[in-house]
Amino acid sequence: MGILIICDINSYLVRQLVAEYYREHPDFSIDILDVFRGVLLKGHELAVFPLQPGPRPGFAKKRAILKGLWRSAVYMLSARKYDHIHLFYLAPAYRLVFRLIRMKSRALVITLFGSDFYLISRFQQKMGGPFLRNARWITFSNEGMAADFIAVHGALKEKVRVCRFGLSLTPHIERWIGMPEKAKATLGI
Repeated sequence: MGILIICDINSYLVRQLVAEYYREHPDFSIDILDVFRGVLLKGHELAVFPLQPGPRPGFAKKRAILKGLWRSAVYMLSARKYDHIHLFYLAPAYRLVFRLIRMKSRALVITLFGSDFYLISRFQQKMGGPFLRNARWITFSNEGMAADFIAVHGALKEKVRVCRFGLSLTPHIERWIGMPEKAKATLGI
């Protein structure tokens, strides 16, 4: 199965998810594209790829983002088709490569986090609209955020899924409630 993940390559959650994918499905072919940095990696390279500095603020940042978008668009034009494209973070700039993304897969998955939903402007909501309408699934890390999304975008209710990942300590934390000494010993604190 071929998967393209469009994300921030510095994201701990994405790095953990890719490691989980390979642990569960070593036969998957995963490409990772950081649209803003214009960096493309094979999934197994992400574990050893160093964290990348963000661009400087101001005009230099805008220029760096446009350059990354340009390199990403060139890649998308020549890329193969994917079984799934998974978009992390719904950034308005993704709209510039929306058609290219849709050309490469009809199975679009979008994962939204708190800032993607709660902290965006009306303009940013409008820019993300085509992605949300064309997504096969829209995933959230918890039920509360999914319910809040459905309250605003009720027509998209059938696409909404809760997909927990990146929280590898959660089962341990739940077991440790009321047992701080055991938690500290396990975590080496």
